[in-house]
Amino acid sequence: RAEERDEMVMKGDCEAAAPFDTRLNEAATIVDVDDGALNAYARAIGEKPSAELLARKGLIEHGWLTNAGVILFAKEPGRFIVRSEIEVDCRIGRAAESGLPDGGRSCVFDMPTATVLPAIRDHVCGILFDEQVASNGDYPVAAWMKRLMNAIVHRDYTARGD
Repeated sequence: RAEERDEMVMKGDCEAAAPFDTRLNEAATIVDVDDGALNAYARAIGEKPSAELLARKGLIEHGWLTNAGVILFAKEPGRFIVRSEIEVDCRIGRAAESGLPDGGRSCVFDMPTATVLPAIRDHVCGILFDEQVASNGDYPVAAWMKRLMNAIVHRDYTARGD
């Protein structure tokens, strides 16, 4: 009986007990997977990109993505999980000099986590180098990328609301 329970599609009472990342997303299917993200992931682990790969990793079941599958591989995770986009706000110099609120340059990334990190790195480095801030080594890329990774991994994706 325990094996049958583990194989059930998690709905109702079972869903509350299951961790958020392992729950099936009620809207996202295999057609919502970003091919570039899946290809990059499969290449990184030395496998062929496929639905079977996602199933073995617990990211898809019966054609439906889990919440983790959505965050990692969906074309637009924000369509399926509220507030799953990543907003990067770069604060450069003094607010009065930049002409922007708080001296920031904000950009929202609604991309699969598997491909968003290089996009964010390019965005931030472009701003830092444009402003000639990073050239003196004050902002080591490895340090702020580590902080970004920690923020993504430890974020509470269960938060709901507008």
